[in-house]
Formats: sequence, C-alpha cells, structure tokens
Amino acid sequence: MQEDDLDAKIKALKGGESAMRAYAQEQVKVTAYKKAFDDAITSGMPILYAQETANRIAAKAVEAYRLEQQRGVDATNRAAAAQAEGAQKVAAAHGVSSAAVREATIQQQAMVEAARSTTESYDAIVVRLRKIDEAQRAVQAAQFRASMRDQAADAERLANAWAKGGAAAAREAALANEVLAEARKRGLDAERDAAQVRSITEDMAGRDLAQRQLRFTQMADEQRQQVEMANAEFQMLGMSNAARAEQIAIIQKMNDLKALGVDMTDAGTDAFITDGEGDDVAVTAIFEEALQ
Repeated sequence: MQEDDLDAKIKALKGGESAMRAYAQEQVKVTAYKKAFDDAITSGMPILYAQETANRIAAKAVEAYRLEQQRGVDATNRAAAAQAEGAQKVAAAHGVSSAAVREATIQQQAMVEAARSTTESYDAIVVRLRKIDEAQRAVQAAQFRASMRDQAADAERLANAWAKGGAAAAREAALANEVLAEARKRGLDAERDAAQVRSITEDMAGRDLAQRQLRFTQMADEQRQQVEMANAEFQMLGMSNAARAEQIAIIQKMNDLKALGVDMTDAGTDAFITDGEGDDVAVTAIFEEALQ
C-alpha cells in the first residue's frame, strides 16, 4: 500500500462512518478501474476506449457495492424488527404454558432467519426448527430416563449393601456409586475404558482413605481432650467454682490453640492463655499432671 493510500485511510478512519463508507467505495472504484483498464489494454483496445470501458465498469462496481451494503443494512433492520416482534410473542406465551413459550421461541427464531434470508420461507424455517426442537427434546427425555435409571440402581446398590454388610459395606457401595457417576459423566465403557475406570477407582479410594484417617485423627484428638479435661477437673476438686471455671477456660484455650498448631512455648501464647491476669503456673501444672 502506497503512502497516499495510507493517508487516505487514516483520514477516513478519523472521519467516522460516512468517511469510511466513502473510502471503501473509492477503493472499490480504483481496484475495478485498474483491473478493467489492464484487461482492456492487454486485449489490444486503444487507450481512450480502454479508459472509457474502465470508467464504466468502475461505476458499476461502485453501484453494486453500494447496493450490497444497503442490502446488509436492510437485512439487519428487518432482523431487529423481527426480534422485537418475536420477543413480544415469547413474553405473551409465558402467561400460557412452557409449551407455548417453546413454540413462540421457535417462531421468533424463524422470523429473524426469514428476515435475513431470501432463499427460505418463514413456514419452511418453522418446520425445520420444530424438527430440531423435537430431536433435542427426545435427547433430553432419554437423558432424564437414563439418569433416573442410574439413580435407582445406585440407591438399590446402597440399600442392599446396608442390609447385607452394615456401615462398612455401605461405604464401599457409596464409593462404587461415585466411581460409576464419574465414569458415566466421562462416557466411559467398563470394558473398553477399563484402565481409566480403574484409575478413577484408585484415586477415589485413596481420597476416601485419607478422609477417614482425618476423621479418625480428629475423633481421637477430641477424645484425648475430653479425658484431659476430666482429669484436670478431678485435680481441681476443692477449688472454688470461680477458680475452677477460670482454669477450665484456660485449658480450653490451650486445646484450641494446639488445634491451630500454635507454638505453646511462645511467651505471647502464654499471655493470651492467661489474658494477662495472675500466674498460670498452677493451671499449667494441673494440665501437665492430667496428661500423665
């Protein structure tokens, strides 16, 4: 592209939509003229006749371009009007039924397509869209039936496991159901995709084991705290209610901080436990004795 052409394009870009349209038409005219003139000269036509022919062809190219652009604008305007009219149909259908909404949506889409098309009638578009809609609803119905069938089978598997083996068997059945759900989501076949199904099973079994170990650890820690608290309360027999309540609160704070992984030897932690009131030596001694 020559510098003059770039200057013209920059000017058009700065001038807005009308300037861009004028620039585009000029580009069509120049391109058409050059090609027509070169073809005419190549064919042996005299220069004056070649210029006349090129001017005529260039003018027709510009007119064709203008009409094509106008046609696009008209189609856009018709589609916008059809969209608005169709939206009114859909809005009215919402007061009738879901089936009416579905049909109104089809009609709206057909109106928009017909506004843009010159080869397919509105009625033909409606027929085509209804067929597509029917096929989609058939797929949805099949998916729903399959989902209900799978859920029923999973529930029956879990119930049978409970009846035959109790909680342990039920846990295994629940894990199997989860593996099946993931395999269905991925569209896996038990035989063809056996390796993937096995991998899913191993991953979920590993996660289940880790979760159970965490629960057991938490339960053991809670039981330990209960035993420690009971021992500590036994050591506090003979104290006043106020003193016992204060020391129990301190022990509870210590347990909470331990659960958070706080350094129990830190001076700031010690100050937090006692709230800066009095000496916690006696309480610490009671707590340590309760641990023995």
